[in-house]
Amino acid sequence: MTTPTFNPSDFFEIRQSGQVAVIRLRGDIYSLVTDVVKSDYFISRINEINQTDEIKGLLVLNEKGIFNEDGYDQFMHRILEPAHSEDSWPRFKEPKIRFGEIHAINRFIRTMVDFKKVFIVGLSGEVVTPFFGISMAADVKYGSEDLTFVLAHRKYGLHPSGALPFFLSKFLHHSKALEILLRHKPISSAEAFDIGLVNELLPGPDFEQNCLKKATELCDIRSSTLHYTKRLLNFTRDDLKAYLEYEAQMINL
Repeated sequence: MTTPTFNPSDFFEIRQSGQVAVIRLRGDIYSLVTDVVKSDYFISRINEINQTDEIKGLLVLNEKGIFNEDGYDQFMHRILEPAHSEDSWPRFKEPKIRFGEIHAINRFIRTMVDFKKVFIVGLSGEVVTPFFGISMAADVKYGSEDLTFVLAHRKYGLHPSGALPFFLSKFLHHSKALEILLRHKPISSAEAFDIGLVNELLPGPDFEQNCLKKATELCDIRSSTLHYTKRLLNFTRDDLKAYLEYEAQMINL
């Protein structure tokens, strides 16, 4: 693997615990998803994990605060033109950055869906729309007690990214998915668990260790069983590719 031209530890750290690889995201997440060099390198590391025989699962955790609404607002104010009226269509002063963001997010989603091992996320704190959507691509999702999903896209007149409409329409009834996508109120951890958006809520003080314990138990399985189970489950996700292509056409990517 070529030496990166940036410091990867500014954005993530990777370690291995038994049969589980752990990635902890940190720093400026928007720089990671909008910079082609950084996102390519990050995806290459995930693919490397995917090809490592002794690893059966990948656990991705976020440093609290990197997915929050303040960071999303700062990013949007940097790339969006000021709205002329409440009903005006959003216009981008930095369209290349917006298109790069959507392209990178969709690449992450494809990488997660094509992952041969168990892909697990542990979410804590506020999680805004695009990362809410990305997280739904994971096989298993754990949430901290302070987890909150924030539909931050709606105040800017933007479509919900991260394939969120696709995933919610799979997990929930159409009307419930639409209600969530259009609502003002954030989704609390308790509601997320009740409607099946996260598999389990784990205590906050030792959240990372609790996630790792669950991931380790989940990955204690024969490789052949895991391999065939993932192949069969991924068969039902073939229409995701069509969805992502449709989204790209809709916003002229």
